[in-house]
Amino acid sequence: MRVGRRLREALPLLPFLTVVVIFLIVPTITVVVSSVYLDGVFTLDRIAALFTGTALSALVDS
Repeated sequence: MRVGRRLREALPLLPFLTVVVIFLIVPTITVVVSSVYLDGVFTLDRIAALFTGTALSALVDS
């Protein structure tokens, strides 16, 4: 009985959790995965590019 009651009490959170998953979690996973894969091959080239002179100076100047 208690599990069913707790589930019913949490049911109003379902729309909020759906929005969080669609607009926050899925895009975050997409960005992270696409940042380490280039043409289907795992690479850290894009991450290494963040530590070049141009990227670092842009970060410092911002």
